[in-house]
Amino acid sequence: MNIHVKPDWIGTPRRYHDEQNEVVAIDFSLADNDNRYRLIIRTSSTGVQYECKQYGVKPGAQKPYPIDIPFTNEMMPLVEAILQDPYVKACL
Repeated sequence: MNIHVKPDWIGTPRRYHDEQNEVVAIDFSLADNDNRYRLIIRTSSTGVQYECKQYGVKPGAQKPYPIDIPFTNEMMPLVEAILQDPYVKACL
């Protein structure tokens, strides 16, 4: 995953709540990369937590499966680019 390229496609952000957090999930892809990713933003009273997942496909399987990607501070420009997208801003 090249975090220095801009998002090529951004899906509709979805909001939901889990036990203690407000959660926003945003699907996206990156330029020159066929993989799909999901940015998960969990907001609680203690702060904001980010997760990133890649969706892989097994041969013969009908559904993609999530692969956890360790979130690092170097990924913050990518997160900011996604959150600054006009479509995402309008949906959130």
